[in-house]
Amino acid sequence: MAEHEKLRKKRRRNEKTEEKNDTNKDIEKVNVITLVSRESRGFYTVQSTLEYKLLKDDKDAHFSCEVSFSVPGAIRTMESHSINITIHYPTTMVELWKDSPQGLVKEGDTVELRCQGDGNPPPPFIFSKEQEPDMVLDSRGNLLTLSSVSRKDSGIYQCRPLDSVGQAEVKGEVQLTVHYLDPAFVVPKDLEVMLKGENLVASCNALSSLKTATVWYKDGKQVGYSNMLHLDDATYETSGEYVCEVTVPSLPSLHTSGSVHIIVQGGPQVVGVEEEVQLEEVAGRMVNLSCEARGHPPPSISWNIIGSQNWQEVMSKASDHVTHSMVSVKVNSDVSAVCNATNDMGTEVKVFSIKAIPRVTRTPPFSPVEGSGVIIVVIILCLLLLASLGSVLYFLHKKGKIPCGRSGKQEITKEKPTKDDIVVEMKNNPKNEDAVLLKAVNGEKKGPNDQ
Repeated sequence: MAEHEKLRKKRRRNEKTEEKNDTNKDIEKVNVITLVSRESRGFYTVQSTLEYKLLKDDKDAHFSCEVSFSVPGAIRTMESHSINITIHYPTTMVELWKDSPQGLVKEGDTVELRCQGDGNPPPPFIFSKEQEPDMVLDSRGNLLTLSSVSRKDSGIYQCRPLDSVGQAEVKGEVQLTVHYLDPAFVVPKDLEVMLKGENLVASCNALSSLKTATVWYKDGKQVGYSNMLHLDDATYETSGEYVCEVTVPSLPSLHTSGSVHIIVQGGPQVVGVEEEVQLEEVAGRMVNLSCEARGHPPPSISWNIIGSQNWQEVMSKASDHVTHSMVSVKVNSDVSAVCNATNDMGTEVKVFSIKAIPRVTRTPPFSPVEGSGVIIVVIILCLLLLASLGSVLYFLHKKGKIPCGRSGKQEITKEKPTKDDIVVEMKNNPKNEDAVLLKAVNGEKKGPNDQ
């Protein structure tokens, strides 16, 4: 579009120059012929003819004539309707620009080039490529459509009006650049086997017409930010698929990717082998032991169990690099279990030590319900004891072993009555009143004469 604007400005400058040159020639291109005749009745007929040399600048001009005549005391004028004259002129300037798409062009796009000239009527155009000027491209009117372009379609395109044949060459030009990004090329390719502890440098490149950016991914996480990926001191965690993605920052729709699968080869590596496993379990119970080993080729796992004949493997599974096994062991005595992980590169073991704990019979805990029963029994026994004591005292009283009567005053205790003593007077017969005094403390009975 920038070239399009430049061509427009150039055309305006040329038009202004032509106007300035034609101003001096205005007098030469205009000629007016006027004929006046008088009729027998005294009327006048005026006929005026304009001879005008038309130019391209007059394509939008309108022409009309004006008549002036005298009336008593004034001069009047009348104007005819105006007319526009269609002017045919050859094309002297042509513009060519990229109509679509907007912005940069990439391989696979559909491109439209539009051509426009200043001739009237608008002439048909022929399109060609500067590298192949004799090959006419298939176009429709002033539009050239290039479908699914590739890098070979890049170049300078031209358009020419058909009415310029035999004249000085009039044409429009535009530069078309089709950008591209080739498939990514990864080294090493597809699959690479390396030993544990080795180093590896992988590269990812893609040919492009624009500046590119490369990012490496493993399991969806970014692990590198350039076309070179360094893998140092390889471990089993290094194994996996590495994907490189190449993009064009200035043209995001251009992108490509490649990958390499890394396999780290080495002897078995048992998870947690550096820690001695010591367990305690109650005798008679079952315990599960788990063993996981990594390596390539995938290791096989076997068990050697001493101290128990009752055991079995309850789970076994293996993937490309990991083998997992679990056994269930009944603990009757102290047990020593050994997990053996083996492949073509070596062997590694892991030991489990299980100490059997004897079963212990425990005294059942105190029950609140049972405790309540014991309390009730104790209360009953106390009541029975009190009842027996009361019977003995009553027997001794009947035998006279405990002196007590109305005629004599016997003191059971030397303590004086206190204010806390309770005196109860009971009347049985109005004629013969007996007062019985009851002490709340010692229970002594006294007659009315003893007061």
